[in-house]
Amino acid sequence: MFGLKKKDKSAPGSRPALSGKARLVIALSALTVVGVCVALYTLQQRLVTSRKYANRFARVALVRPPAWVPPEAADEVLAQTQQVARRRNILDAALAHDVYNAAAANPWIAKVTRVTKYENGRVLVQAKFRRPFAFVAAAGGDELTVVDPDGFVMPIAANRLRPEALPTVRDVASKPPRPGRKWDGADLADGLRLLKLLQDRPYFNEIAVVDVRNFGGRISQLEPHLRMHARDNQGQQTDIRFGRFPAQDGLDYCVSPQRKLEYLDAYYQANGRIAGLNQYIDLRYDRLHVSVN
Repeated sequence: MFGLKKKDKSAPGSRPALSGKARLVIALSALTVVGVCVALYTLQQRLVTSRKYANRFARVALVRPPAWVPPEAADEVLAQTQQVARRRNILDAALAHDVYNAAAANPWIAKVTRVTKYENGRVLVQAKFRRPFAFVAAAGGDELTVVDPDGFVMPIAANRLRPEALPTVRDVASKPPRPGRKWDGADLADGLRLLKLLQDRPYFNEIAVVDVRNFGGRISQLEPHLRMHARDNQGQQTDIRFGRFPAQDGLDYCVSPQRKLEYLDAYYQANGRIAGLNQYIDLRYDRLHVSVN
């Protein structure tokens, strides 16, 4: 028999199928071309942006501070941040970071909440200002230092404020640090803690002094560790014997601060004030003790 030649089923002129390796090479080549095009477009856009903002120098502004902030305090913060931003382009990658640090370093500033850059060159700083909360007098001296509720020393002289504007924490054992630093000391911390408990009470303005000289019983264990002096409009004073806060471990007996405030609240409700009616009010026991006038 004659051998028969197998007929080629492929159509005339058809191309052979590509191998997997060839298809991978083509795909990678296409991706490379696309990547180059994207990179060139991005570079072009950056060049356009750079030319557009070439002369956009930063101008710092503050979100309007609260009304109680002295104008010179806001001006000081603004001047320090403007100095950092001076002659710097709005596209400067480190600009917002540097403005943030300059604002945060100012002793008037408790916290910088946001720094925002805008296309027109404006850099807006939003911050929380420290607010005067109490005068503090170190033991053995009459010089007053202004602190905020957390004990940070304020950059403002005490004589700029009315003497009756703030209560005074007296006889703190340590000396004050420089403005912007926290005045550490357990006696001052408890004095401020007591004032913060009272600050929303209607009789808070009657509290003239928190006396911490016997803090921790350093003079006498028999005397109140903390005491307050309340003063009425006629200058008559009342000694309020607060005692101490409970120990952290809770292993000792001490009337709770909440119970002590309930005593004061009830006394105020009954009398309309806490100062000038009795020589002393003692909050340290299971029931309220007041002097017999």
